Amino acid sequence: MSSRMVRLTETLRSLRGERGSAMLITGVAMVVLIGFTAMAVDGGYLYYRHTQMQDIADAAALAAAHQAIKTSGTVEDKQQAAFNVVLKCAQKNGLQTSNVSGFACDVALGDEMGRLTVSFAVGPEEVQVEITLNTSLFFARVLSIDAATLGAQATAEVIHVDGAGQQSLLPLAFFGGTYVPNVRTQLTFTPGDGVAGNYGYLDYKPSNLFDDYLAHGFSNTVTMGNVLETYPGQKTGQVRPAIASRIAGCTHGCSVVDQDGDNDGDNLLVNVTEPCPRVIVIPAVAGFFDSNGRSYVTVTGFVKFFIEGYDDQTKVLTGWPLGQVAASNYQSTEGLAMRSVRLKR
Repeated sequence: MSSRMVRLTETLRSLRGERGSAMLITGVAMVVLIGFTAMAVDGGYLYYRHTQMQDIADAAALAAAHQAIKTSGTVEDKQQAAFNVVLKCAQKNGLQTSNVSGFACDVALGDEMGRLTVSFAVGPEEVQVEITLNTSLFFARVLSIDAATLGAQATAEVIHVDGAGQQSLLPLAFFGGTYVPNVRTQLTFTPGDGVAGNYGYLDYKPSNLFDDYLAHGFSNTVTMGNVLETYPGQKTGQVRPAIASRIAGCTHGCSVVDQDGDNDGDNLLVNVTEPCPRVIVIPAVAGFFDSNGRSYVTVTGFVKFFIEGYDDQTKVLTGWPLGQVAASNYQSTEGLAMRSVRLKR
């Protein structure tokens, strides 16, 4: 009887030991499970937030660099204008800004707080946007980790492309005197102001090379103040294939995208590798004289233009004026440094 009691006692002790081990294993498993859940949920949320912050930083840096190009005045004027665009871009993408000091400010996204800083490594020619955000976590709170700090950084640089070899001056006229850089623009090649026969074309000499100028550019010099003859006639059979050839000739997949769709130029993504046949230069002209045939215009400047498309039915060329083109003359081998911006990786 006593031996049976001894065995029973030993069995009960063994069970109690196993029950303790099971509880320990269960506890460890729960910690591991919560850890993996935290990694999956919180990791996914952190990735989403970082992507969001990086997109904002990229867009803000590009917009700021574009603004620096088209702002006149001192270096300080250009930098301040660039910073103002960064603030506007951040606000349009959901960030609340406050406590602005110099080229930095506090930002908030809901209850998540952070900091936005803009710096200029080489003056307004290179704009760096840095955003940090103290991002809230969910399951990781069980492990006493309430938040994580995310950082996103983007640098946009102004690139200068010499006109050499561009062959980009076209015999098209930009009427109206002024234009807004980085805003989608339509150039209509139909008779305007009741003047028959003039469709917005210019007559570079010799006239019989008009279609070649469209396709390959004009190689001689055009200067501000030049009085040029217009080239009357519809020219559909020449314009359509020339523009189509330029678009098809782009080998880098160049594009200009208005990311927020409001066409105000402050959130533009420019992905253009120059030289590119879709990047052209068009003389801005004024002083159109009423005429049923040839007329005369005066060159007032030059517009750098990215071709988006051409509608042969409406005779409308749609595209984007890129930055400020400031030159007193243009020649394919000299006279114009064209400027664009790109993200610096």
